[in-house]
Amino acid sequence: MVCMSRVWQRGCVFAARLRRKDWTCGLAGLSARLYSTRTAPHIPGMEYQEGSGTMNSVKHCPGRKGRQQYVRPSEGTEAEDALYCGPVEVCQELRGEFSKFQLPDEEESLLSLLYQDAVCTLNTLQTNASALEQVRRERSNPQLQLQAMRGYLERAGLTGSTCAFTEQILRSYGFRTGFYSSPHLVQVRERIQINGQPIGKELFTKYFWQVYGRLDETKDAHGGTMPAYFRFLTILAFHVFLQEKVDLAVIEVGIGGAYDCTNIIRGPWVCGISSLGIDHTQILGDSIEKIAWQKGGIFKPGVPAFTVKQPENAMAVLRDRAKEIRCPLWVCPELGDYQTDSGALRLGLAGQHQHSNASLALQLSHTWLQKRCVPDKSFSSPGFESTGVPQASSFKPSPIMVKGLADTEWPGRNQTVKHGAVTYFLDGAHTMRSMQACVQWFKETAAQHERNASGPVARVLLFNATGERDSAAMLKLLVPCQFDFAVFCPNITEAIASCNAGRDWFAAFKARYQLSCRTPQATSLGRATAFNRHNVGVFFDNLSKVMDRYNFPPHKIYNMDETGVTTVQTPKQIVTEKGKKQVGSVTSAERGELVTVACAVNATGNAIPPMFVFPRVRFKEQFLNGSPAGSVGYSTRSGWMNEEAFIVFMEHFIRQTNCSTDHPVLLILDNHESHISLKAVTTAKENGVVMLTLPPHTACNL
Repeated sequence: MVCMSRVWQRGCVFAARLRRKDWTCGLAGLSARLYSTRTAPHIPGMEYQEGSGTMNSVKHCPGRKGRQQYVRPSEGTEAEDALYCGPVEVCQELRGEFSKFQLPDEEESLLSLLYQDAVCTLNTLQTNASALEQVRRERSNPQLQLQAMRGYLERAGLTGSTCAFTEQILRSYGFRTGFYSSPHLVQVRERIQINGQPIGKELFTKYFWQVYGRLDETKDAHGGTMPAYFRFLTILAFHVFLQEKVDLAVIEVGIGGAYDCTNIIRGPWVCGISSLGIDHTQILGDSIEKIAWQKGGIFKPGVPAFTVKQPENAMAVLRDRAKEIRCPLWVCPELGDYQTDSGALRLGLAGQHQHSNASLALQLSHTWLQKRCVPDKSFSSPGFESTGVPQASSFKPSPIMVKGLADTEWPGRNQTVKHGAVTYFLDGAHTMRSMQACVQWFKETAAQHERNASGPVARVLLFNATGERDSAAMLKLLVPCQFDFAVFCPNITEAIASCNAGRDWFAAFKARYQLSCRTPQATSLGRATAFNRHNVGVFFDNLSKVMDRYNFPPHKIYNMDETGVTTVQTPKQIVTEKGKKQVGSVTSAERGELVTVACAVNATGNAIPPMFVFPRVRFKEQFLNGSPAGSVGYSTRSGWMNEEAFIVFMEHFIRQTNCSTDHPVLLILDNHESHISLKAVTTAKENGVVMLTLPPHTACNL
């Protein structure tokens, strides 16, 4: 969706252009508007000062030890100036004061530092999941959206491919154009352009800190709130266009239209809505009718609006919205209906779907030029009582318009880039409809390149998707392209070393999938490979055979395993005076020793008294003081279970379970060498204990 506007201020013209969230393929709709200062509200505090270009100025003065110092004028006299030394102080303190900052050649590194800091600070405003949830809550009360945006504008000192076609046409007429769109491909500066070029780092840095500084200084008085990423960039774009005195601005709407922050402009010159598609359903709605209602929110009373052919239900909604708002609405004719002296119009952007975008751009440009050259020309309603939307009349495009369409470039949209032996086919499709258009374009263009290739060709898909889009569904549409390989890449913001983009992405990746970084425990190959289908299958086959033969009831099925306990437990917290460096609690020893405990529990949950194996040469009965009744003890030098100790456990187990050859029991245990000695097996067999061992290193899993 595009907006085109004109703002007059002290003889200067301002034009802002709404973002292009909906790529040229026009999926979620591209709407355009043109604004004029004669209808736009006055923006307080932003009067352009002749000769200064800014509200504040920073003086450059020599510093100590060859360093540069920068003096920021205070609100009072120059005698109250504050002194800031070095780039760190400048980054932290000169936000909003970077306006008249002329950097000497030796300070280019300072500009780079300021720019990097600006981008990093901007990225802190990124709309995360919680912010999106807040946006969804705010949309239940639409007025809060626009009220919040008005508040940010006051605090800051401010009261699609169709966009690309339109901007190029009007720039070809010699106007100084502003262009605001999104998303960006490489650098965020691409979103704000002057005369078709992204603003430079110096301008971006200067205007960024002006706006950010004003918002940051006033946030405490407004609950600590700062505008989110896209809102901030919208405010910044308005500020840039005002300060740079553009003649007109083409502004692409962000998401939807009715409640988008770009809809704060009340007096557009012309509006446009491109082809609608299903996107951003959690915010705009899950049907084409709901999305059309949102898109129609950019209509303004008496402001001409244009759209392209839409699904019948969507067109009906747009018609009703235009009737409700009293906005004249027309449908653009086919591109082939325009009369030219040189045959069919040639477009700089590839793809059949660009024809409707080009027609919409012609109507927007033509209307803006008419209103500018003939200010009194009225655009009355085309008949609201009619059942359909009337078609706009075609006209003969001027040579400048024809050239503008042919010269339009839009990086990342149906773009072909050749680099050595590799040809890249780039497109930013992000909805089902735009992906279908992308597939059609690629199949035709790639086939033509392959016919001209001198050798074998491999097709490689490089795929990335953001947000909550259905990547699987979009990938299915790419199957007919017959790719040989596929590469999937993550979402990383602008790569600046000081921003730690890789670290930030990894942190977000962990949070998204609930992952954590942990130091792994050293694990043998045997343990790592023991738990597998074969070993588990063998165990359950043996268990089935035993149960078929003996039919053990639950209270006759026992599981035995060992664990370790310490002889000295950690003391509990106590209350003591503050300031004490060390507090002690009397225990049997300062450091405990590890004692092995062997336990056996049956399938009903009952357990026999445990057996303790102490790390001593000789066992003493006093070791069992305080142990559960019926417990037995044994000692080994290491404190671990061995063959002799296990025989003692088996005798204890047989006594506690009263098992015999006439009343057998099943004992499931791991097959440690101490458990399967000949003496242990013989003891079990003579006393009716059926032993079933678990595969190595699988007890914790089974």
